[in-house]
Amino acid sequence: MAKIRCSRCKSTFASKQAWKQHLRAKHPRGWRLYQLKVYGGGGLLAVGLVTGIVLYFSARGVLPPTSFAGPHVETWPDARVSDTPLSIPQQKHIIEHVPGGRPGVLLQYNCEKFTCEPDLVDKLAQIALRYPHVYMAPYPEMDAKIVLSALNAQRVLEEFDEAQIVEFIEGR
Repeated sequence: MAKIRCSRCKSTFASKQAWKQHLRAKHPRGWRLYQLKVYGGGGLLAVGLVTGIVLYFSARGVLPPTSFAGPHVETWPDARVSDTPLSIPQQKHIIEHVPGGRPGVLLQYNCEKFTCEPDLVDKLAQIALRYPHVYMAPYPEMDAKIVLSALNAQRVLEEFDEAQIVEFIEGR
């Protein structure tokens, strides 16, 4: 339990209310000017929590969206398999729904930051074209080689794995 200490007489109290009553009774002149000192692990815990949250989100890196919250456009790309990156608003719209109303799946790859096999894009395109709700495009800013994204779901792959890709798509 945290303890509060009166900076004037060094008395300690279990609550802020008891400390304020003490100040009013024992130190009536200018009691609001006395310093409040809280002893315990509360401050350290708060600093540790904030640091942990910052490290979690910074270590996560850049990945495609998994929700359509925020700005998005009400149009789809010209083709379901593209060789140019999709804008974030377009990605969010695909996740929301594709033509026909069904939520879509994004199949994205990054061959700029990662070494890709020569036939990787062709293999991914063959899978994407099997499913009318899948859109495929490069995403050079993301911090992963292959990422599948859907509404509230994501799978990050370090290497091509057709079974995992198909399982993710068919589960949506």
